Amino acid sequence: MTAVLSLTDAAELIGRSPDYLRRRWQELARRYGFPQPLPGRPLRWSRAALQAWVDHDQLRKPAPPPANDSADPALLDLVRQRVAEIAGGA
Repeated sequence: MTAVLSLTDAAELIGRSPDYLRRRWQELARRYGFPQPLPGRPLRWSRAALQAWVDHDQLRKPAPPPANDSADPALLDLVRQRVAEIAGGA
């Protein structure tokens, strides 16, 4: 037998409010592959299908930081100064 999640339980699993999920589940399905509700069970989802979506959802994973986002400003100034010295001495 398929384990079934209610709207409230499904919303909790994806870290959203029940109201959000009620309003946006179709958009999530269309744009991000969110599972369809179970046939004949409006706003009820298969726990296994929803858990698989959560486990593979790229949207919930943090994006990598932009290049040089964590660079030390003092180090960057030192590098710029050294580059200017080398370029000026050529």
